[in-house]
Amino acid sequence: MLSMLGIQQIAVVINKMDLVDYSQEVYEKVKKEYLEFLKQINITPKFVLPVSSFQGDNIVKRSDKMPWYDGMCILEMLDAFECEEEHDKQPFRMPVQDVYKFTRNGDDRRIVAGTIETGTIRPGQEVIFYPSGKKSHIHKIESFNTDPIQEGKPGMAIGFTMKEQIYITRGEMMAIAGEPQPKTASRISANIFWLGKKDFVPGRLYFLKIGGEKVRVEVEEVKGVIDSSNLSSTDTKQAVEKHEVAEVILKTDKPIAFDTVKESAGTSRFVIVDNYEIAGGGIITEALEDEESDIRSSAMLRNYKWETGEISLESRIEHYAQRPELIVLTGEKNTGKKDLAKALEKSLLDSGRYVYYMGIVSYLYGVGADTKSGGDEDHKEQIRRFAEVANLMLDAGMILIVTATKLTESDRKIMEAVIQGEMDVFWIGDEVSTDIKMDMRLKDSEFDYEKNIRKIRTLLKDKGILFR
Repeated sequence: MLSMLGIQQIAVVINKMDLVDYSQEVYEKVKKEYLEFLKQINITPKFVLPVSSFQGDNIVKRSDKMPWYDGMCILEMLDAFECEEEHDKQPFRMPVQDVYKFTRNGDDRRIVAGTIETGTIRPGQEVIFYPSGKKSHIHKIESFNTDPIQEGKPGMAIGFTMKEQIYITRGEMMAIAGEPQPKTASRISANIFWLGKKDFVPGRLYFLKIGGEKVRVEVEEVKGVIDSSNLSSTDTKQAVEKHEVAEVILKTDKPIAFDTVKESAGTSRFVIVDNYEIAGGGIITEALEDEESDIRSSAMLRNYKWETGEISLESRIEHYAQRPELIVLTGEKNTGKKDLAKALEKSLLDSGRYVYYMGIVSYLYGVGADTKSGGDEDHKEQIRRFAEVANLMLDAGMILIVTATKLTESDRKIMEAVIQGEMDVFWIGDEVSTDIKMDMRLKDSEFDYEKNIRKIRTLLKDKGILFR
């Protein structure tokens, strides 16, 4: 529980020393055992002290019955604990719970809502949203049925209107420019406590919920496991059973924003959902590098520097009655990808959608003409540039349909790191030959285009991409 709550200031008090005649040898043996155990869950006690609460030894003042001990008594130890920095003095953090739009009686406000975890905020301050890196300034602090608020403080359920309209979604983390910023990563090191009916194992998909975000997650590695019933530990297990504590490395399907437990316990905590039930909880101890870290950093800087016109993306969404979406059709050669993409484009255009089809070959002989040597680094750069082109079209409010042969999971992650918006991957054909995580598999597409188009359109409606 100490590990899960992120408590760092720990004292180990070894009681009943009077029952062992104040033996230093017994004290050192118990001290050694506890320090070895706590080390496994990354806890280092600030103090270890021997006492006899019944006799009052080392409680209020130091005892002369243990001359071999020269440390503090209980009261001195308690005074030596450092007070946690007050939440309103910490860097500002607010997980975005939702974005609300008002339309009646000429009210055109868009309110970013959430509960402030730490820090304070005032109108006029510049804010950045993570993991997207988008920025704006606070126009006004909004609260239901209250007098105007000039300062938001920790614990307040509150809303904000922005001076510059930007498109953000539930799950982003709001921070103030110039203050220490949260971490963003898709690989994390964490301590978890497992309560699930089934073991927590690599190779299986779960959901991770942190702040307002919910993402798919899987176990990359189980580094160590502790059985909470008998405190036994092992670093050879690759499954976490019920009531076990473990140190794990997790991979999420898209970046999340957070603080490590040493920086801010509240924004480091998460829960794991397995089959619609909360099956475990944990704290993030470290942000880890992944192959897309540099690309993600560049995209965040791009978003921070992005200059918008007078027409916001929200206005385009309302105007076109659709959300921007990247539809990727991939698979083996000669499976009908291009024909299906063109038929889908026509179907969407005929129903009044703002849509465009682009084959990846069209890009390769244009923007990517200088990256066709065939090496791994060239391929990554091709995908990154292609995603930047797609991002421009998504920012214009478009549904973009693209085709490419045998895209991989690495390709998907690069595109997701670059684009600001939704992306769905469809594998076309009977045989799946790469590791890409797809949203839907469409078999025998060359024989029934209409059926597959209906499947894609149904998915877009279910996701809220198509409004009417």
